[in-house]
Order: sequence, then C-alpha cells, then structure tokens
Amino acid sequence: MSAIKKKKPATRSKKSSIDRSFQHQINKAKKAPNHFSEIIFLGLTKDKGFKELIKTYPDEIIDIFKVRLDVSINEFGLFLELLDENPAKLNNQLSGTLMKIGRSLLRNLKLEPKRFQNKFKKNMFTTINNAKKGHDLSIFKLVEWDKAWLATPFMQEIIILKQQYLDEGFFESLALATKKKTTGVSPKKSKNKELFLYIKLLGLIYNFKARGLLKKLHAGLIDDGYIPEDDPLLDFTIFKKYLTRDKIL
Repeated sequence: MSAIKKKKPATRSKKSSIDRSFQHQINKAKKAPNHFSEIIFLGLTKDKGFKELIKTYPDEIIDIFKVRLDVSINEFGLFLELLDENPAKLNNQLSGTLMKIGRSLLRNLKLEPKRFQNKFKKNMFTTINNAKKGHDLSIFKLVEWDKAWLATPFMQEIIILKQQYLDEGFFESLALATKKKTTGVSPKKSKNKELFLYIKLLGLIYNFKARGLLKKLHAGLIDDGYIPEDDPLLDFTIFKKYLTRDKIL
C-alpha cells in the first residue's frame, strides 16, 4: 500500500491577510452613522502619505478632518437631491466621486500647518500642545483659525473650568476670537461664493476639461440668470480664470 502524501497547508500571503483585515474594517465602517465618510477615510489611510500624516498630526486635527469629510459628503448628497436629474453615470462612479472629495480635503489638510504658520508666525502643533496646557493665547489662535476647535474634548474641559472660576477676561477674549470673520479655514470671500460652490460640486460629476463642456456650462448659467448682466463673469475668459484661481478647474 503506497504511502499517502500529506498535503502542505496552504500558505496565506501577507497581502491577503492585509486585504482581509481591510475588508473587516470596511464592514465595520458600513455600520457607522455616516458609512460613506468612514469608508472614504479608510480608503485614504491606504495612501502612504496619509499614513505618515496620521503619525505626525495631533489626534484632534484628524478628528476635525473626519467631521469636515462627513459634512462634505452630506453637502454633496443634498446637492444631488437638488439636481433636476441624477446623472446616470454617477451610479457606476459614486465611489470614485466620493474619493475625489476625500482627496481634495486631504490636500487642504496637508497645507494647513504651513498656512497656520504663515498667518500667526507660530508652529501649529506647538500651539495645540500649549492650548492643551491651558495657555490662553494659544487657545484664542486655534479658535480664530477654526471655530471647530471649540468642539474638541480638551477645549470643552478648559471652558468648563474657566466658567466655574468666573474667568470673565478669558471669555471676553474668546468672544473676540470667535467674531473673526475670516478664519484660517474659510474659503475666499466672494459675491459669487454660492455659484462657485455649485460649479465645484458639478465638477465632481462632470469633466469640465471635456471639449466644449465648460463653455456650455457658462452659457447655461447666463441663460438661467445665475450670472447677472453687469457681472465680469459674463466674459468666458474671466469666468475660466476665476475657476482656475479657486482650484475648481
């Protein structure tokens, strides 16, 4: 009777185990309140640059980034509801479109510490550490930069303590910081802000670089009264220039 050869157990590649782990995270993310933003965030974490960023950025910045992502996804969903017709091609490109939103926000996130440095002449991460220690001026700078910092757990604790000890001077200065009309993360002031937001959201669906599409959009906006008669945007060259300036094209 011939000996029966034992089969070697199938070796599982490192890649397949990573894929299974990532799929487990995807399944977990689907159960989150806004599973789209959670899945997009997981997709971004596969990017090498984002992995390095997570290691160096304070947790609070990443948490604020997640909320920005959540808000942007909801905003895009509301925008689709306002369209007269939901583009059929979006059914097959939804994941790619949502990842565009995530990558756009990620680009802004990467530039944020440098922009903070340019505005205040202070290192953003050092400012965050000082704010956690209760340094008032650092707290005011963070709030002036982005009011979302008021929602972070450490900031809430500081506010409760200041309130408990009736630190009126702190709250007077905090009020001045919150009154700043142009925060570091705010878009540029423009009378056409809503129009440009509409075009930006359309750009997630349509390729404006396709031949003739941008001119067709421009003509449609004029016909529908979105661009007033005395507006410089009536000139297609200026219209295109502004969209390029605001990084919509």
